[in-house]
Amino acid sequence: CAVKSKIPLENLIGTTELIKKAEQKLGSGGRIVVRYSGTEDKLRIMIEGKDKSVIENLADEIGHLAISEIEKQG
Repeated sequence: CAVKSKIPLENLIGTTELIKKAEQKLGSGGRIVVRYSGTEDKLRIMIEGKDKSVIENLADEIGHLAISEIEKQG
């Protein structure tokens, strides 16, 4: 996701809560890594799991919420 600023992830309360819920949903069958790119103004969302549609939906939800929170704070 392209971002205008790199707000620390711990300051994106809604996004961090959603990531925790998504991790619980995936359980031990998946993992989530969310971080800013070191070279571009992008938030990278990487999700592994068994069900492609679940992964895509989680990535979309996390991305949309993160962008919304970043725009409000930045």
